[in-house]
Amino acid sequence: MLMGLLCAEPCHTIASGNWNDPAVWDCGCDPVLCDTLYVEHDLLTTDPVVYIDAAYLRIEASGSLTGSSEVNITSTVDNFGLIDESWLDFFTQGYMRNTGVLVADFFIMSKDSCVNYGTFTVNDTIINGFGSSFYNYALMEVAVFGNLGFFDNVSVGSSLTAQYIEGRSLANYGTIYVSGAIRLSSIIENTGSIVTATLQVSTGLETHGTITCSDSLITGLPGLGSAEISKIFGGALVETNVFFNPEPCRVFGSGTMCISGESTNEGSIEGTLRICDTSPTSTEWPYLDVNTGIVESSVIVCQPGLCSVGIDEVSNAPQLLVYPNPSSDAVVFELGSSSVKSIELVDGSGRMIRIMQGPFYEQVTLQRMALEAGCYFVLAYDAQGSLTGRSQLVFINN
Repeated sequence: MLMGLLCAEPCHTIASGNWNDPAVWDCGCDPVLCDTLYVEHDLLTTDPVVYIDAAYLRIEASGSLTGSSEVNITSTVDNFGLIDESWLDFFTQGYMRNTGVLVADFFIMSKDSCVNYGTFTVNDTIINGFGSSFYNYALMEVAVFGNLGFFDNVSVGSSLTAQYIEGRSLANYGTIYVSGAIRLSSIIENTGSIVTATLQVSTGLETHGTITCSDSLITGLPGLGSAEISKIFGGALVETNVFFNPEPCRVFGSGTMCISGESTNEGSIEGTLRICDTSPTSTEWPYLDVNTGIVESSVIVCQPGLCSVGIDEVSNAPQLLVYPNPSSDAVVFELGSSSVKSIELVDGSGRMIRIMQGPFYEQVTLQRMALEAGCYFVLAYDAQGSLTGRSQLVFINN
């Protein structure tokens, strides 16, 4: 066959074997010469670098492409089977759509869009390039996510687990769990649940859902020189250990923010936002540790020692040990030596979702059943109705 002459007819695999072995293709040619490829068998890449330049590549549910190669793909791709390679590089126009299983150590996306309906695992780094859009409808697990384009965790059942997320715009309607930091230069739109150690957005944080920061929430970049805006809408709940609102950033809305550690406001806090520092060092309104900025009189500031999220919660009540947390299924509450009469599960708006009637001793198991992914408060009461323990619980989807 002459080099450079493309096969106009679709080429299908007829056997398992090496990717570039003509014997596994019904066209009897090297797939580099084919315009449309259908993989219905298990193919192995063995070359250090593999180029797939067909206009369209489709891996059926019965097919796979595996190896330890650096695979460069210019094709529009539909994966219903398995792709498991060391390095995947998708570039030029078109889309990459995964409905099966995709596994890689490194994944670079510079196509128009990538859509995940299946299982998507990147062991090291994923780069979503400038101008590229990534839509996740199912399960993603990555180590480092460099998002230079746009990422959308599209639905309630969408789940992203990562160690770090850095880059640009992100929208979340499902669950995002990050063990390290989320640092973005532009908008986060959150309607679902975000659990992370640190969250820093240079401009445009907007949340209707729940955000939990075990370390810190930073609402802008100090000295940026423009009034960056963070919006916490009604019904939204933000919990953080450290809160830092640098000059000249603005935080406003009608939701709730609870701060368990250090609170610093150098910018402005506005609207009817409910803000509570549960461990204030200041005994004067607005009970923030450091306030060199503006807190409008319309802001609802909790008194020291109380943090209301729609219920009267005593902030110094002992923390319950909850494990595993986050969880995709049942969880165990360690109650210690106290006798617990009832345990309530409350969502971020203060609405009681479930109650467990005791008495309970030492530990008790909560079955998730139909509970949606998101952030919940766990409140334990004794026989006299006094709050004896509290904690926070996050459910994620597999």
